[in-house]
Amino acid sequence: MNVKTLSVSAVARIAGINLLLFAVAYALPALAHAFAWPLYRLEPMRMVLLVGLLMALPRGNTYFLAVTLPLFSLLVSGHPAGYKCVLMLVELVANVAFFFGLRRILRSVFLSMLAAIVLSKAVYYAAKAVVVAITFPGTAVFGTGLLPQLLWTAVIAALFAGLSAVRAAADK
Repeated sequence: MNVKTLSVSAVARIAGINLLLFAVAYALPALAHAFAWPLYRLEPMRMVLLVGLLMALPRGNTYFLAVTLPLFSLLVSGHPAGYKCVLMLVELVANVAFFFGLRRILRSVFLSMLAAIVLSKAVYYAAKAVVVAITFPGTAVFGTGLLPQLLWTAVIAALFAGLSAVRAAADK
């Protein structure tokens, strides 16, 4: 088992980043109401999670964010409600796991993130289809069209890859 010991300054840095990311997550519902536009289409929790990945946080902390962001959002804003919170939590954890796994196999950050998002969405929609079939028969599984989601997924992956390259260059 590989256990890393973090310095006090590293722990403080990680805690500070987490607090900042939670503040952003806390503000998102207020922004959505202010703009009267469906902000969820921009996948704000995934964006916050990917900022955490870009900040080169420890792997365990990235999983911590994936689990706690939906729970935190539910506690402070009531969204995502009920089963959607659990589904989003599973999707975000899957996104992180797929990305870390694919990053070892693929040489491309863009392809790794693109595939990770597509696979995590597949997990989300498969689980949602089961939940909907059991609890809300006849309800649509897709709230947002597939084409806009695929386009936004490509944009997110491209942004992540571009920012990862900038970060890597700055670290040299």
